[in-house]
Amino acid sequence: VTAVVDSSSLSVASTAKPEIRADDQVETVSEATAAASTILSCRTDVDDADDDPFAVLCTMDDEPLDSGEACDDPQPVATRGAASSSSTSSVEVEDLRCLAYPVPNISLSSRRKVPQLGYGTASQPLSPPQVAAMARQALLMGCRHFDCAPIYSTQDALGTVFGNLADVNPRLKRSDLFITSKLWNTFHHPAHVRQACLNCIESLQCEYLDLFLIHSPIAMKFNGYQLSKLSQVPRDENGDAMLDTTTRHIDTWRVMEELVAEGLVKSIGVSNFNVGHLEKLLPECCIRPAVNQIEVHPLCAQPSLVHWCQSAGIHVTAFSPLGSQTGRVDVLGNDVIVRIAAALGKSPAQVCLRWATQRGITVIPHSCSRTFLQENLETFSFSLSDEHMSEISALNEPQRSLVLDWLIWDD
Repeated sequence: VTAVVDSSSLSVASTAKPEIRADDQVETVSEATAAASTILSCRTDVDDADDDPFAVLCTMDDEPLDSGEACDDPQPVATRGAASSSSTSSVEVEDLRCLAYPVPNISLSSRRKVPQLGYGTASQPLSPPQVAAMARQALLMGCRHFDCAPIYSTQDALGTVFGNLADVNPRLKRSDLFITSKLWNTFHHPAHVRQACLNCIESLQCEYLDLFLIHSPIAMKFNGYQLSKLSQVPRDENGDAMLDTTTRHIDTWRVMEELVAEGLVKSIGVSNFNVGHLEKLLPECCIRPAVNQIEVHPLCAQPSLVHWCQSAGIHVTAFSPLGSQTGRVDVLGNDVIVRIAAALGKSPAQVCLRWATQRGITVIPHSCSRTFLQENLETFSFSLSDEHMSEISALNEPQRSLVLDWLIWDD
């Protein structure tokens, strides 16, 4: 098994709650509650979501709230299913100073460790300030892994949190966090890689990146460093994406390796790469990719790619681990998932996340409520039986939530 779990961070599921660790102490309850209350109402704009080709990379795992409802006290959501009472009840901030079930750490080939559950920071359906408020809430609740990207348009807002960790918890240090960002398609040319990385670090106010990924295997024409919905995918007069057909993956990778040597990033990896891409890249690497971030959920299990990566020492991180709430892929409403969740007294979302993590995969669900953040962080409070794992794996069709006109999948 190539993804080694750090056993010191595991907790056996029980009814007893472990002691609160000193480094998990938070500020006063009144201050924390005030911070959580800054989260505004969630709104879903399907047209905007469809216009953003990577808005679903960290799929929303909460049902959107109506205007005027507070994000930190949502109504129960049918598609999430009935979770345990501790997950669905209203939770006060003072009860969230530590994780009742600590998140395991996974050892990467770079000798760094990544928490196996993180928070995805794509902006849909939240605004960037709302994502930042939720990231702050996630920190208060014990989450230490954050998946970011310039294409999500949230990095500047997140920087106000990561750059002021003492305001969240005086004991919290940058080294306590695992922050990922990504190199967008238009920055693949070697002349643009380093500056794109520096821009991410500056926006996130994080000194360095724990993990820097090539966001997709498709190189596009450089269109300036400022990304917008119009500039993120440059198109010609016919509406076709303008590709950079001269820059090879290894050309980009060489500069990524230099970023490690320079200390700007701790680990490097890829996203949305298939076996063919990796087979061409690996023989020429000085530093092997530590991670391949791909879409994985019960309806898109990708068993061959996951097995190949793990056999090659490349850790797999799953984006959209709960499918899509945009209507493309309904994982949480699947009859098998719902039945297993009901039998275990868990939510369908928790079952999906546990299925992935028991395969040795890291998950980065997005959430727009404090209740669902806690529910996600309780993923390690139970285990699925071999029978349940097999039942869920058999659901693979595959159905993808990420559908793009310029990226063709090989399955």
